[in-house]
Amino acid sequence: MTPHIIQITNNSSEPIEFVLIGHAYANRFENNFGQDPNISITSLVQGVSYLEFLAQSEKQPFEVEKTIIKSTSAGQLDQLVSVIHPVERGDLPKLKEHPIVTKQKDQLIDEYKYLFDGHTKLWFKYILGNSKVKIYLYSN
Repeated sequence: MTPHIIQITNNSSEPIEFVLIGHAYANRFENNFGQDPNISITSLVQGVSYLEFLAQSEKQPFEVEKTIIKSTSAGQLDQLVSVIHPVERGDLPKLKEHPIVTKQKDQLIDEYKYLFDGHTKLWFKYILGNSKVKIYLYSN
């Protein structure tokens, strides 16, 4: 399994609230993908930009079987992180939120399975000042 690897960097010394990756249908063509100007989001997969990752999620959704989040910034992984994705129920799609929690201090590992499509977002309550967060999305 080769993961999609996304990195979020807070270039400010202050924490930034409500940072997310994904949600391509709303953010793909927004300035800085709809994020605060001090946030940079990049794909760490060689030859694939973050913009291409977003486009792929719209056209070729993939099932995530494991999500790993890493940061070397003290306290970053204590911040709330959730996967928010649509689920079909009747005629209308509904959103389901799944918090990612851990007992480990160096990484979050979650084996919750979900479809990563153009509506899906991985939401961070805060990205701490001068922090980098790496997200590994494993699929088959």
